[in-house]
Amino acid sequence: MYDLESLNEEYAQKVRPTTVIYIIVAALGGLGNISVILVYCFRMKKQDNRYFIPILACVDLIGCVTNAVYFHLDDATQFIYPSDILCRLLSFMVIFNNGVSGHIILVIALQRYLILCRPFGRQLNRPLRRLAIVVICLLSLLYASPVLFSSGKLETIMSYNGVNVTTASCTYSSNMGSTESQTFFRHVYFGVLLALILLNIIVTGCLYLPVIRKIYHTFSRLKRMSFMSQNTFKAEVDCETPSVNQSADDAEADHGDNCTIAQARMKNNMSVTLLVIIIVYMCSFLPSLVTQTLALGEPEITDTMIHFNLYYFFLRFYLFNHVLNPFIYICFDVKFRRELKNWCCVCL
Repeated sequence: MYDLESLNEEYAQKVRPTTVIYIIVAALGGLGNISVILVYCFRMKKQDNRYFIPILACVDLIGCVTNAVYFHLDDATQFIYPSDILCRLLSFMVIFNNGVSGHIILVIALQRYLILCRPFGRQLNRPLRRLAIVVICLLSLLYASPVLFSSGKLETIMSYNGVNVTTASCTYSSNMGSTESQTFFRHVYFGVLLALILLNIIVTGCLYLPVIRKIYHTFSRLKRMSFMSQNTFKAEVDCETPSVNQSADDAEADHGDNCTIAQARMKNNMSVTLLVIIIVYMCSFLPSLVTQTLALGEPEITDTMIHFNLYYFFLRFYLFNHVLNPFIYICFDVKFRRELKNWCCVCL
């Protein structure tokens, strides 16, 4: 038992830098997503173009908690994993949650494409949006459910300091029989998962490319408008009433122009926010995809401590997809930032 604990502690110390980084990152992401949920539930009016934002925040919050627990147990109890059921549930939740998050971002891209590029075509109304959530959950459940049966505690005998010790580790393929069967399952299953993630990224990018062009042309048109006044920001907030120094007709015209500009700017502001979310989604999953692919072909990729920590850092890079969205809203979404500031002032 002493040798087994020493082996486990040696591994935990080896991977501790990566563990600490991701626990801190997950904690920040959890707090950020909680703030998004609270602001959207209690401070902002429900809007069709923001329908998926609080849902995505809930998924990201679950992702932060699930992955933090999964990473901690995987690193701290690598050879003395406490529970077979816990291993199965966490393995399932990691894959299921990542699938739901990625597909929601794809549907967000589709919704934005329909709003900006097909404004007179069929849109995602409330029944269709609810149907999309159901389909996303069922699809993610479909390709995450195999790990409920294949994963679990795997007991192996290792030699450590000249003593044979029986280890218990959590793996995705521990219940697949022989070593060859486990290896085959991992290659096939994760190969399919990698292909699905890559396909989701490609489709999301293709849907948003026309939106990017639309945003660019709209910004260019707004920039050329000579009647854009210094009160535009004020108009974005409440489209203030006309000045008493203006004639009624001119004031009404200016008022309408300012409102039109404000609406266009707010629509583009939301599009840019979602664009950054999509970019972060792609950039967070691509390092994980590349690392997983390299690991399948290069088993000795973790031969040194530096390589070991770099391997796990980039393998788990997808966590940033769950973490960064709240900070994107703060940086790019003017309306969310204003409501969050007001809410914080009221709480203080």
